[in-house]
Amino acid sequence: MLVLARVIPLTASLQVISVSLLIQSLLLRDLSIKTKNLRVNTEIRRDFVQLIIGIIFLSILYYTSNKTLLLFLVLAGVLSAHVILIYGKKLHNIVFFLEREGVIFGSGAIFMAVGSLILLSFVHNFDFLFFGLFALLISDPLATIFGLNFNKKIGRKSIAGSAAFFISALIPGAYFFGVFGIIFSFILMLAERFSPIDDNIFIPIIALVISFLVFA
Repeated sequence: MLVLARVIPLTASLQVISVSLLIQSLLLRDLSIKTKNLRVNTEIRRDFVQLIIGIIFLSILYYTSNKTLLLFLVLAGVLSAHVILIYGKKLHNIVFFLEREGVIFGSGAIFMAVGSLILLSFVHNFDFLFFGLFALLISDPLATIFGLNFNKKIGRKSIAGSAAFFISALIPGAYFFGVFGIIFSFILMLAERFSPIDDNIFIPIIALVISFLVFA
């Protein structure tokens, strides 16, 4: 009701709901399951799914510039991951089809939603928002796909993967920012390669820092 009465902005309410569900999902690990996959093909399938999501997400942003709609989509994704975490034990076939070894089922989707939420909530420059989301949703999975084809070991970063990240990020980077796009792409490539936490979180954090420093 407060939203309809315009007391609370719609975007703010979507952010609050998404964050609350994300926190609750991360606290429900005892209800989820740990997968036991260690297959390159499984990891590649996951990243192709992320690529498809990324293409849809970025297309909506590019053609509509509607951040509210994207926040609705993030909320829908968070709700889906939330349900998966709670009822994951009944979804073994999906688990073994998409999840990697030793992770909480649905945690990858949660971290990707967190990263998207960070960028959508705090990056106000449209060009850099598109660039940051591209790095997160397109360049990051491409790095994994190319890296696995050369490295064949999940969890280890490769030069090929980092090169794929950098080259793909250059497409929007150079288009929007010229020579500065090369610098931005290189920084985010380093963030992906040397991330001390999940790169779905660390890449948006570094992008946010760049945004504050350059576009504040």
